Amino acid sequence: MTNRLLTPFRLLLVLVAVGLCATVLRPNLLATMGLAFHRQWFLDSYAVLAANDAARTGLDITEANPLDPLNRPHRYSDWWLGLRHLGLTREDNFLFGGLCGLAFLGVTLATVRPRTYAESAVLAVVLLSPPWLFGLQRANNDLVIFAVLGAGLLALRRTATPLRLAALGVAIVLATGLKYFPIVAAAALLVALPWWKAVRWTFGLTLVTSLFVLWTERNSISRGVFEMPATIFEFGAPVLWRDLALGAKAMLALAVTLLAAGAALFVARRWTTGLADEARGPAGERLMFAVGALILLGCFAAGVSHIYRWVFSLWLWPWLWREVAAHRGVARGALMLWLASIWADGLLCLVVNSTGAAYRPALGWRVVTQSATWVLMALLAGWLLEGFIAQARAWRAGDRPVSA
Repeated sequence: MTNRLLTPFRLLLVLVAVGLCATVLRPNLLATMGLAFHRQWFLDSYAVLAANDAARTGLDITEANPLDPLNRPHRYSDWWLGLRHLGLTREDNFLFGGLCGLAFLGVTLATVRPRTYAESAVLAVVLLSPPWLFGLQRANNDLVIFAVLGAGLLALRRTATPLRLAALGVAIVLATGLKYFPIVAAAALLVALPWWKAVRWTFGLTLVTSLFVLWTERNSISRGVFEMPATIFEFGAPVLWRDLALGAKAMLALAVTLLAAGAALFVARRWTTGLADEARGPAGERLMFAVGALILLGCFAAGVSHIYRWVFSLWLWPWLWREVAAHRGVARGALMLWLASIWADGLLCLVVNSTGAAYRPALGWRVVTQSATWVLMALLAGWLLEGFIAQARAWRAGDRPVSA
């Protein structure tokens, strides 16, 4: 009877609810973990509403905004400025930020389906990690992007009908208009699914429409590229070689070269197989993994961003855990690297701030933690490359359905 009442999913709900309540009632926990609180919840959603208020009053949104607590200019797409037409102002931040968080949590919990208590425990460790808590505390608009794309992915969990494929395409286009980088998710269609007619059409139309959206936003994209102040909590390839002071183009070229080399090595060693194999998990899980991997890799190579970019790694979970349960060593290693990447810096801050120990940021710590993240990213690139090659070979061999 007890087991029926406390199912793995309900246990996960309890653990997450307790963890979130603890951070709400004791916000100093976030500061102890090294996450800047600024004495205000939903700081990033406030910035979006402040930009809308500035636009409403005729202020230049590209300059420092006096209506924002941190005087931040508007860094995002002009699409976000449409909120003022809904009548939303800074006074509605608790409602708006709360809805962003609830949408994110709803899609998150719909994505994960723990079948064992071990799964629930690992997922609780993920969902209560610094990137997730930071994103929720700030109500960053990455949560909205996650909810939009996640809804499209959930539509394809059971079957990949043309209508459901179109729903994912619409989600990618909408997310691209809101924050640009989700355009890379379109390539997942060619990695995880056989190249049926409907898949090819969906990929083509999604890519063309997303590129058109980016073209309409061409004057706004540049303001989203800015130098972040160095902190212990960062996500991106340049973090590892920050001290080399390379130019942006050189850093991008170096990141792409190293990731491509790592992917080629793992594919050659047959370590990253299975993403295109229908016998190794449902198509919906493999597609979800591909979307998460592509977004992580795209943002990682492009530059430095905040750690809440890790929230998209949740889409790795369903297929990765299936591989772990099948006793595949590479998947188990990737899981360990993932947990280390999202928790290492937070644990360091917890220890240092809780004990009062003297600590100065050291290059050695960065090399160790970033090396773990780099290996994980190379593994993800390897799975994507192997999946694409497998689908291309199947297509060339004529191993495809007659219809979609």
